[in-house]
Amino acid sequence: MKRSAISYLVLAVLLVVTVWIALTNGASHFSLLKMTATDANTLFNIRLPRIITALMAGAMLSVGAFFQAALRNPIADPGIMGFQPARPCSPLSGHFCCQVFSLARSSSPLSAGPSP
Repeated sequence: MKRSAISYLVLAVLLVVTVWIALTNGASHFSLLKMTATDANTLFNIRLPRIITALMAGAMLSVGAFFQAALRNPIADPGIMGFQPARPCSPLSGHFCCQVFSLARSSSPLSAGPSP
């Protein structure tokens, strides 16, 4: 019990440190104590939504992995549900969707996914 509590504490501290680094570092470095209007705009409109999205995606993946392991349900396998054959199409469709919405510059990470 004590070992798992220490592990959770270390992981929580690492999460807080990672979020702090993601908030303060980037193309424009600034301090959270001395913020201008441009810094606040960058923080609240660019960095914070990215961090929240990454945290939510990680939480959803962990919940899915937990249910798949805990329930030992073979239906939860991506191959059975039909996600496995469609995997190569997702980077390509993401790339085209971002170009349609004039986000061609930010679509490059979507199109650089690993090939199966």
